[in-house]
Amino acid sequence: MPRFTHDCDHCIFVGQFGTADGYVCVGNTDTSVILRYGSDGPEYQSMSISLFAMVPPEHTGQYHQVVERATQLGLLK
Repeated sequence: MPRFTHDCDHCIFVGQFGTADGYVCVGNTDTSVILRYGSDGPEYQSMSISLFAMVPPEHTGQYHQVVERATQLGLLK
């Protein structure tokens, strides 16, 4: 269960990662990976999956964990 409120209908919660709730947003033209650190609107960070694919895993931190989990769940290929 997520710790924080996230009101995007296109986002799918994939787990808790350290102090963040991890989501994959699949409703946009470009899928995004989201780390939510609180329930207030701006308390999150996001990265498009196309950008993520260009960054080495050692530089993506928690994003990498969210993508791994989403892939295991069959949400990403």
